[in-house]
Amino acid sequence: MEASLSRLLTLWTTATLNRSRTYHGEMDDRLSALIASLREDPEARSAVLKALLTDRFLDLPARVDSVDETLQQLVTAQLRTQEQLESLTQRVDGLTERMDG
Repeated sequence: MEASLSRLLTLWTTATLNRSRTYHGEMDDRLSALIASLREDPEARSAVLKALLTDRFLDLPARVDSVDETLQQLVTAQLRTQEQLESLTQRVDGLTERMDG
């Protein structure tokens, strides 16, 4: 991974330092090569993400999963509540009819 990361940093540095001296096409090619390298090497991609992003941002996928699980629990509870409310409504309607009748 160290060699991959070193190669990626070299690509990035070359693209950045030569920005004023290169045509946009060359810079685009170097950045494309950097992006391709990151896509091909999960360890290098992980290292770059950890270097660039905060822990709070990196924790987002787990936090979203937690929110999704909680939302599913709330949906299930709401469905149960709705069923109980419908049952109670039927019972009250039945009692009302008996008292009116």
